[in-house]
Amino acid sequence: GGMRFSLKAEAALAGEIHRICQAFSGARKKCLVLDLDNTLWGGIAGEDGPNGIELNSIGPGARFRDFQQVLRQMKCSGVLLAVVSKNNPADVLEIIRAHSQMVLREADFVSLKINWNPKHENLLEMARDLNLGIDSFVFVDDNPAERESVRQLLPGVTVPDFPQDTTLLAKFGMELFQEYFQALRVTEEDRKKTELY
Repeated sequence: GGMRFSLKAEAALAGEIHRICQAFSGARKKCLVLDLDNTLWGGIAGEDGPNGIELNSIGPGARFRDFQQVLRQMKCSGVLLAVVSKNNPADVLEIIRAHSQMVLREADFVSLKINWNPKHENLLEMARDLNLGIDSFVFVDDNPAERESVRQLLPGVTVPDFPQDTTLLAKFGMELFQEYFQALRVTEEDRKKTELY
């Protein structure tokens, strides 16, 4: 009864202290692996095409652009960004390379696995390519079946739930950073990490 804060506030403080301790110990994750369709943009590249996807500075597409801006800031602080997507490479690369509202471009990613292989296989191959432990990865996908498959087959990969309300995407991105990638300071090497990889 003499506590200064509510139980909710104490839980928030405990979470923040835990994240700071993780940052001190260097326990942060290294690579954020992203799906594309309905994750980095609204809609399906192969069906909607570059002009039909939701990605804009206004309207419903703005939520995806805002999410990409948060991801770009994460990349600048040393977080490696990568893609694992079931798609035809030509369809999505046209969007990544030429869509006027894309914040993230090809050079922002350390790896692009765009094919029809199971996502857990692509993640294992990516871990080998980048010489990273599978426990260094955080996997973000809007599809619950894909998330569950990766959880079951690669239990070392961190798989957060994707927000059902896409207006929360930018907030979700900031929470990903705080929970898994927060660092106490950003070095020049961190800023160049994507180029180095």
